[in-house]
Amino acid sequence: MQSRPGAALAVVLTVVYAPAVVSLMLAEPLRGWVQKASPMMAGLAVQRTVLRADSVPIGTWAGLGVATGWSAIALVVAMWLVRHRDA
Repeated sequence: MQSRPGAALAVVLTVVYAPAVVSLMLAEPLRGWVQKASPMMAGLAVQRTVLRADSVPIGTWAGLGVATGWSAIALVVAMWLVRHRDA
């Protein structure tokens, strides 16, 4: 099967950035939930060193948990793709 690095890069960037961008267009209760579950906000929460009022809406350890969850999902999807495409 042919490798498609451009498509893979587009998928990764969409998964990382789209939830944070789309959350800005949502109403407040839903906006906070989407921002807390997005992989970009989780990464920003993990690297945060100073707590500020305009900071990310998730804590450091919760951000690490969200990032771990997204990584586990990516690993499961990759294993499924390898089994079904490269079998």
